[in-house]
Amino acid sequence: MRGFSRALLPVFLVLAALAALAQNELPPQPAKKNARLCVAIVGNASTTPALEERMTARLVQTLKDMKVNVEGMDSRTTMQHRITMTSDNSAESRDKECDYVLLTQLTEPRLLPNALDMPTIQIGKRAPNVDASGPLDSTQEQRESLEVVFVMFRNGRLKPVVDTSVPAYSIHHVAEDFLPAMDREASRIAREFNKK
Repeated sequence: MRGFSRALLPVFLVLAALAALAQNELPPQPAKKNARLCVAIVGNASTTPALEERMTARLVQTLKDMKVNVEGMDSRTTMQHRITMTSDNSAESRDKECDYVLLTQLTEPRLLPNALDMPTIQIGKRAPNVDASGPLDSTQEQRESLEVVFVMFRNGRLKPVVDTSVPAYSIHHVAEDFLPAMDREASRIAREFNKK
């Protein structure tokens, strides 16, 4: 009898692992009519100062204006490169009975670990000034280096329903520069959230 149970133990372990993987590999389920979306505070993983709470408030208000059942959260989006739900996000989303959780991060792709330090070729754009006597062309570089990465999870799932980004242009280096990116994110999320 012992040999029989030892032989079946690996089979049960494999079946349990496959069941866990299958749960995360299910296709994203469409939102229910009254599904609740909870929005975590925007995380700023860039070197550019930003008012994360104001960006989050703009995102929540724009989603409400688009008729999404949305609520702000007190927990923050992770600062890690790979955006996943933190234990604080998970606990708060359960407490607030959220169906979906939206995590948002302001990033600089050039600061990512996999970013290459090689210059890129851009056709039709002015080349940056490399002459030490000339003015620095930091506005263009700063403008093109920021993006808002957002990931929406169905509560209890590890695989995101939405995982994408929009450019975030900061010309004057003030928080208001990022608000249009919040509007673009809200538009994308509302479109996905209200799919039938």
